[in-house]
Amino acid sequence: MLHRCYLFCINYVEVSDTYMREDSPIAYILFSCCLHALCSAMRNTKPTSEMSVDTYENGGIIDQIVAAGECVNTPGRWSNPIPVKERELTMLSYVEPQAITKPVSLFEQYRPKNWSEVVGQDRVIARISQLRRRGLSGRCYWLTGSSGSGKSSIARLIASEVADEWSTEELDAQWCTPSRLSEIERQSNTRPLGGRGWAFVVNESHALSTAAVRQLLVATERLSPWSTWVFTTTTESQETFESGTDAAPLLSRCIVLPLARRDLARAFAERCRQVAIAERLDGRPIEDYLALAKRCRNNLRQMLCEVESGAMLGSTMCAK
Repeated sequence: MLHRCYLFCINYVEVSDTYMREDSPIAYILFSCCLHALCSAMRNTKPTSEMSVDTYENGGIIDQIVAAGECVNTPGRWSNPIPVKERELTMLSYVEPQAITKPVSLFEQYRPKNWSEVVGQDRVIARISQLRRRGLSGRCYWLTGSSGSGKSSIARLIASEVADEWSTEELDAQWCTPSRLSEIERQSNTRPLGGRGWAFVVNESHALSTAAVRQLLVATERLSPWSTWVFTTTTESQETFESGTDAAPLLSRCIVLPLARRDLARAFAERCRQVAIAERLDGRPIEDYLALAKRCRNNLRQMLCEVESGAMLGSTMCAK
């Protein structure tokens, strides 16, 4: 895999004397991914300035690659960038990455990584399992549900089945301008090199503008078999968007998957208690978790925030 990344970096510069960020954004993205893969691998084998390209062929990690224009001088990336002149190979130094610990909320830490971890949405998961037999790509999905019921988790699971992480983009509806959507459509006309496909997740889709809806009607009408759109919204039985545009034409191009809004308390309470026990934040019986689910209106995200703050330690709360 690293050998392919190295060859792509070489070929990228062989076909162009200038940085291709503007002329060919897809090629630039691929170059960046390959460069990042090489640099990530070097975290386990620290290079020296005396190593040569042949070192890679002998089983080590290369430290001599092509520099095509400006590179960001950040930990874990190549530094000392030099613009390419007549396809010359440039020796680059490596900035040792520093250990950075980023705090992660319980909700993100325990977000479902596979379909079996999704709780309370058995009917939707059964429908998606049926669709998986023919493949999830080349389709549009419209997920509706209350906050904290699992819309984003299911949307990301769909995206992970049809695309790689680097070819998945998550957007907010208010930033879906016609020009941005047109750019995405052009981008998705070609299958990503070395990837399975493209996935685009649009959150808060009820806020789509009239112009954005019009552009999406065009994009989804001629959807390529390797592109997938997933729309999420809290609005149930949507008939119009906030802009007043009729929602029916766009929804007719989507598979509408309404998430359960009722009978979630037991499933969410049990899941919440499992997390609390795993994190040593549990001190309450299951009845208290059912009361927490009622208080949070079956919002699993909010329930886990309560657990994280220590709300389920100490005396019981059933009587409250």
